[in-house]
Amino acid sequence: MASSISANFPVRYCMAKSKKKKKQKNASYRDVVALLHAEDYRKASKLGPMELKHLKRIVEEGDVQLTCKAVYVAGLLNLDDSVPVIEAAAKNRKRVIRVAAANAAGQLSPERAEPILRRLLKSRDVGIRKSAINSIYTAKVDQLSERMELLKNKENNPEVKKMIQNLCSKFNGR
Repeated sequence: MASSISANFPVRYCMAKSKKKKKQKNASYRDVVALLHAEDYRKASKLGPMELKHLKRIVEEGDVQLTCKAVYVAGLLNLDDSVPVIEAAAKNRKRVIRVAAANAAGQLSPERAEPILRRLLKSRDVGIRKSAINSIYTAKVDQLSERMELLKNKENNPEVKKMIQNLCSKFNGR
C-alpha cells in the first residue's frame, strides 16, 4: 500500500506540503509596551508565554496606566504564566492596580483565578471586594462558594453583602 502512495505522490510534493510553519518571532519588551500604549488588544491577545515576562516587568516597574493594561492582557491570554503577572498586581499597594487584577482574574480559568480572587476578597477596600465578587461569577469559580457563604455573614457593607447573597444563590442554582 505504501508503494502505491509513493507512486501517486512524488516525494518532493509530500516534502513541500510538510514544510514547517514559520516560527513566530517573539515580541521584545519595546514591542509589548508599544502594543499596550496603542491599546491594540487584538494583537496583544496573540502574545505568547515568552512575552508574559515583559508584562510582569511592566507590573513591577509600576507605571499605573501601563500596568493596568498589562494585567488586562495577561488575563486575556489566560495562560499558566499569566497568574504571576496578575498575582503581582493583586499585591500592589495601588488600589487601581488591585482592581485591574480582580477584573483580569475574571478572564482566567477557574483554577487559575481562584487563589488570586481568594486573596482579593480579603481586601479592606470595598471596590476591590466588589470587583473580585464580579470576577468570581464571570470566571465561574465554584471553588469559592464556601468562602462566599462565610463572607455573607461577616460582610458589613450592605451593597457588598447583597452582591455576595446574589452570588451564593447563583452558586446554589448551578
